[in-house]
Amino acid sequence: MLEGGISGARGEGTHPELVIEAGTGEPLRMPADFPLQEATFSRSGSDLIVVAPDGSTAVVRRYFADDTPPALEMAGGGLLTGGLVSRLAGPRVPGHQVAEVGQGAPEEPVGRVETVTGQAVAVRASGERVTLHTGDPIHKGDVIETGDGGAVGLAFADETSFSLGEKGRVVLEEMTFDPTAQTGSANFMIMKGAFSFVSGMIARSHPDGMTIHTPTASLGIRGTAGGGVVSAPGDLLPDGSVSKGGETVASLIREVGGTGELIVSSGGVTQVLNQANQAAVVAPGQPPVSTVMSPVEMARSFGSALTANPRATSELPQTFRATIEKAVQEHKVEKAVQQATEKAQGEVKAAEAARTEAAVKAVEATKAKEAAKEAAAEKVVAEKAVAEAVAKGDVKGAEEAKALVEAKAAAEAKALAAANVAEAARASLETTAQALTTQAAQTQAVVAQTQAEHAQVTAELKVAMAVEVKAAMAVGAVFTQAVVQQVETTIRTDPVVARQAEAAAKTAVEQVRQPDPAGQKNTTDPGDHGEKGVRGEPPRPNTDRPVETGPRPDPGPKPDASGTNGPKPDVGMVTGPLTGPITGPLTGPLTGPVTGPFTGPLTGPVTGPFTGPLTGPITGQITGPLTGPITGQITGPLTGPITGQITGP
Repeated sequence: MLEGGISGARGEGTHPELVIEAGTGEPLRMPADFPLQEATFSRSGSDLIVVAPDGSTAVVRRYFADDTPPALEMAGGGLLTGGLVSRLAGPRVPGHQVAEVGQGAPEEPVGRVETVTGQAVAVRASGERVTLHTGDPIHKGDVIETGDGGAVGLAFADETSFSLGEKGRVVLEEMTFDPTAQTGSANFMIMKGAFSFVSGMIARSHPDGMTIHTPTASLGIRGTAGGGVVSAPGDLLPDGSVSKGGETVASLIREVGGTGELIVSSGGVTQVLNQANQAAVVAPGQPPVSTVMSPVEMARSFGSALTANPRATSELPQTFRATIEKAVQEHKVEKAVQQATEKAQGEVKAAEAARTEAAVKAVEATKAKEAAKEAAAEKVVAEKAVAEAVAKGDVKGAEEAKALVEAKAAAEAKALAAANVAEAARASLETTAQALTTQAAQTQAVVAQTQAEHAQVTAELKVAMAVEVKAAMAVGAVFTQAVVQQVETTIRTDPVVARQAEAAAKTAVEQVRQPDPAGQKNTTDPGDHGEKGVRGEPPRPNTDRPVETGPRPDPGPKPDASGTNGPKPDVGMVTGPLTGPITGPLTGPLTGPVTGPFTGPLTGPVTGPFTGPLTGPITGQITGPLTGPITGQITGPLTGPITGQITGP
């Protein structure tokens, strides 16, 4: 890895120019403080010109002298390929991209803008910058950028939808689609920002048809929906640390009808995400790290992109969307509380400072008045001296006394003027302090109002989250134990929420088992890992394999008439979801989720989640969570948590 061949800086002023030699074609390591993700790129002959947002400039000499320019390595370790850099730098002659590639006419659009919030622009292959509006065409090679508070949702010819959140940047490197054969390829490069996608026919037709690249990871889309964020330097990461740039977070999103796969690769290691809410975190130069993201965490990470996705309404479950929207609202209100609180605190502090300064001016006014009084007294004495000198015929003494009178009069006038200025300043500062105090009181009222709104939204989010978690767990989504326990508490204490959650879980299971009327999903054997065969079936159980290398395992047999994978419930080796009524005997191993009513006997090992009503007897190793009501004899070992009414023995 070349150190960038840095030959020094030239130029004067705040932003000197850094000069780098391109070297032999190996990746160039840029200076640690140079933000490539946010920089602008251009050409000057065979040189590459890179300008940072603060105006700092790097010149890479003879970068384009070779047909295959070297990659640029970011400070954090991520890479921008030579091809990507060439695209970002634009054509050799601005506005002449068509002539360069020898085409007689520009390519047809590959998609269109469906949603726009705030500022969004497209940099065409010709170098032209276009402000995007709903209905505008999108072309292969476009660089899409969003501003602060901006978001854009794109729809492509194969029904793929993609959205980019605020302060984002994505390059549409490849997008081809044959509507007759329903095949093609799609490759996007996300340089920074939050994103979301719902795959279309390209990803369903070929296992390697759609790929999303970031500076640190490669995401293979296997007919599914997902989202994530690529951090820029200075961004705050989930663990509270500050990003050096390029960290990638990607998560699988629950869809109506099931979930596909997201293949995350980095550092020669591949991780397969095939259950909703599974996620991977990729730091520069590191393999993917497995984690789980709740809808609330998704909303905070890439909610601005999710809400802009054109197919979110049709492809993502209503309970999931409701949770995301409520979480985004809660985050906005939380920010509003923080901003109002900081404003009120600033106003109180400013009022205190104004009062302190007013007190200082009051002291100055008092001292000036005392000085004026003293000068006035001395002037009286001098006037008496004038009279006495005149009476004695002392001309010289009279003149000296008159001069003293004039001096004391001037001193008195000056002191009075200073006193007046200080008094005016004191009065103004007191007025300012009073105004700031009044404003602070008003802002505090806004804080209280916003806090009340936040409490209300948080309570609504708690309900939405409970309903979504129960619905998602019914179809195999994964959550952390902390989230599950919180939801169980909510459901246990609120019968209305419990009924809503039960109905949502039933709907989710029905949607998974329901065949696709359009005939475009589940048309291939689910053993073909590139297809969306798992969509329309219950998901495979989590095998706790955070990192997988080599071939992915076969997803197992097709669903039987009951809609469950594998053998019938009375044979064993049963994988949920199972929805009652179910009547035993049933012999495990059984992996949930299982939703009652269920009538035993049930012989373990059984792994939850298991939601009653459940009537025993239950024997063998039982691993929760179990949610009642549960009636009958339970013979352990039993590992909780256990929630709800339990009737022994």
